[in-house]
Amino acid sequence: MRETIEATAGEQIAFGSFVIVDDGTARHDPEGEGEGGLALRPANAGTITVYEPSETMTILRTGGALGLFGKNTRWAEVRNGRLLPPDVGAG
Repeated sequence: MRETIEATAGEQIAFGSFVIVDDGTARHDPEGEGEGGLALRPANAGTITVYEPSETMTILRTGGALGLFGKNTRWAEVRNGRLLPPDVGAG
């Protein structure tokens, strides 16, 4: 199962960053401690690597992702808006 939501970027956010979402606005959550998800790379991003402030972004809340971040691609998995440890998500 894969669940995504949309939110407004509250700051510049790189694709693949873990974010926390509060009242429809996404902000960085580098420790992955809050409830949010992973900032997904839009299919039409081209060479762009970040969401700009006020831009609508897509956030992966549940599911796994590989190759959706652009540079430095890695496997990541989120469950109910929480980042899973690497050993749990490695599939």
